[in-house]
Amino acid sequence: FGSSGSGETTPPNNISFVSVDAGRTHVCGVDTSSQVHCWGNDSYGQSTVPSGYYSQVTAGFRATCATSPTRQLSCWGSSNYIDNVPSSDFVSIDQGYQAGCGVTDAGYVQCWGQDSNGSTAAPSGTFTASSSGQDHGCAIATDGTLECWGSNDHGQSTPPNGTYTAVSAGGDSTCALQTSGSLKCWGQSDSPNLGSFYPAYSSIHVGNGETCGIDVLGAAQCWNTSGDPWDYAP
Repeated sequence: FGSSGSGETTPPNNISFVSVDAGRTHVCGVDTSSQVHCWGNDSYGQSTVPSGYYSQVTAGFRATCATSPTRQLSCWGSSNYIDNVPSSDFVSIDQGYQAGCGVTDAGYVQCWGQDSNGSTAAPSGTFTASSSGQDHGCAIATDGTLECWGSNDHGQSTPPNGTYTAVSAGGDSTCALQTSGSLKCWGQSDSPNLGSFYPAYSSIHVGNGETCGIDVLGAAQCWNTSGDPWDYAP
């Protein structure tokens, strides 16, 4: 759902996916046979998948990254956004607008791509998850607290206190799920107006101006930067 100027809302037919990730104007997913398929904009090669088997994939602005079943990282698309790809093994990855970051087997956050406003300057320590926005990133430390880095012109890198189980950075905004299941958003995007939404979520994803989540009742909810409902959600 959403805008489809490059065909990004039209997935290939007759393919079953185990995971899907949407970038700015393209989408990629891992199918049940560990193959990656991408559709939408391919002007920088971001939708032209190298042959091989993959366990996860993340789509950014003009680049895509994926890990193999042995956790090795591969990236394709605009070379500006996938410079200095690490050789480490990754348990999770997230490609943002100009850079991407991931959590290695050892729990460290490593980043690649353009270092706009410090977006690749990951903090030291060990972490369980990370996410990359336009030119900032955030990660959940092993004690559940959040650390963010990079641009902070909208407050997107100043997380609220507390402990968290999931985080998503997108555009100039960040949202995260607290251990209680309640949702916190900061930066350019507001938290949803809770008069229109269920207050607890099981997953969350921040895009470039819109945010969507799956609430604990299993329904998809989306809202814009003002916290008002975004009507494209199914």
